[in-house]
Amino acid sequence: MTLQLLIFAAAFTASAAPPGPDTLTVFGRGLGGGLRAAGPFIAGVTLAKISLLSLALLGAAEVAQRFETAFVGVKFAGAGYLCFLGLKQLVRRDYDTQPDQVEARSPIQDLFVGLGLGVSNPHAVLFYVALVPTVVDVGTVSLAQYLALVAIVVTLWLVIAVAYAGLADRLRSVMRSRTAVRRVGRASGATMLGAGALVATR
Repeated sequence: MTLQLLIFAAAFTASAAPPGPDTLTVFGRGLGGGLRAAGPFIAGVTLAKISLLSLALLGAAEVAQRFETAFVGVKFAGAGYLCFLGLKQLVRRDYDTQPDQVEARSPIQDLFVGLGLGVSNPHAVLFYVALVPTVVDVGTVSLAQYLALVAIVVTLWLVIAVAYAGLADRLRSVMRSRTAVRRVGRASGATMLGAGALVATR
């Protein structure tokens, strides 16, 4: 079982670590407002990953895959919202007068955006449908096995997400001139816009 968990951890890391909608959005939020601003979105994606893992263990993820069109509306709504946030950041004009001000957004709003994007990602659904049955027998999974898988997913995702947000926050903190702040804000907007486009086209 230990070897199977290691295989699962390696496959999850290979899937979650490269730049994608989740990580790009975390990076964009980190550029725009630092690690704290990225926290609610990270929490939402974490809940989504736990939900998909749980569905896979219950055998419901395959059913969800067959009815993938039911998630299309959620996916495009989330993509549209990310593009909207990115465009707002790109056209923002108050960097010179308020260089340190981060546009206020509800943490609950960001949490639900992360949750919605996470559960509506067809690649994530496929990942869990394909991989989880090779790690455990979904028909006889024990509570200990379930908790071990959840711990792997949560720990690895948080490490990856905090690394992206921390890098963005560091870039933001060393660029303190008004010109640099403007550039960071626009980079944040472009990253969010790119993440939205990536979500829409996957």
